[in-house]
Amino acid sequence: MSRILYVDISNRGHHRLYFKCIVQDTLKRGHQIAVAMPFKESNSDNIEWYPVKIPERDILKNKWYLDLLKVVDIFKPDIIHYLYGDILYHVGLLASILPVKAPAETILSIHQLPLGKIKNSTFKTVSRRVSKIIVHSDWLRRKLHLNGINQCEYFPCPAMLQEYSLPQNTARRMLDLPKEDPIYLFIGYPRGDKGLDILLKSLKILRREIPFWFVVATGGNIPSKYMKSINNIASNKVILRTETLSDSRFSSYIDACDTLILPYRKEFSGISGPMTEAIWRGKTIIGPSSSSIGEVLSNYPGGITFSVEDPEDLAIILESSLYHKDSLTRDQLNYFRNLYSQENFRKLHENLYSQLKG
Repeated sequence: MSRILYVDISNRGHHRLYFKCIVQDTLKRGHQIAVAMPFKESNSDNIEWYPVKIPERDILKNKWYLDLLKVVDIFKPDIIHYLYGDILYHVGLLASILPVKAPAETILSIHQLPLGKIKNSTFKTVSRRVSKIIVHSDWLRRKLHLNGINQCEYFPCPAMLQEYSLPQNTARRMLDLPKEDPIYLFIGYPRGDKGLDILLKSLKILRREIPFWFVVATGGNIPSKYMKSINNIASNKVILRTETLSDSRFSSYIDACDTLILPYRKEFSGISGPMTEAIWRGKTIIGPSSSSIGEVLSNYPGGITFSVEDPEDLAIILESSLYHKDSLTRDQLNYFRNLYSQENFRKLHENLYSQLKG
């Protein structure tokens, strides 16, 4: 069995689900586990916890890496797995110069392409020091390969909330949403690259009153810059929910909708957590034609794409999607459920750990 050190900059949200999905299996298989994260989780007696927090100020981020090297000295892992490996092209040149102080194999899970020449150069330097890089789309794997980074493995990121899934009518009743009408969903905090403003512009362009209920479910208060637009868009057809989204509530909104909308900007090159949840449930998904999301949706029978960052094209797609009545066959749904299953994700990780321990 191996001594595995997991590293992440957060225990919150999707970071927590991602870690939980992997570590449950590694513990069952008898690996010795240590974790360098901001704070200790409850019910984790079989894990060695090292509280390592990343400073908010960029100028201090290198200190996080130095603190991490101290943990490596103490635990002496066989494998170091950075669950959010993207941080290594954010912390600056230090991470690309200092050697790892243990005879450890190093794995990076990379979620997006680095933006800008400096981060891209730093990442290329870092990549020369690691054994494997895990990515969650084949599009991203190919992009990195073209950049001379060849040790990438494609692991489809699973639906993390499968256990909470409910029938659509049950989820709608629980969330007090309309029972019969089509529901289109935007979910999650409206970070800039998620493109909520693009979606709101498209709703203004629609040639008739919104022929569906449009639900915006965020994990907190919505920025004021979006509120004016929302209030001006057929507000009787817009349902805004700014509640704190627990795992079960998040899952229920996906269950309740007919169509998930992902209006991401060009800069976003990763995979969307809500998208994998919706695919696992066989939902219709509207997203940009570019990058990882565009490629996934082009291969998914329920996927519809629009020209990225083009609200006019999105408006056309929103209208035409009402007539997109095709549902996945049982064989298609089973295929995608297996592809995006947690079991498949864990198996791929265990095979990689075994290969590196060899």
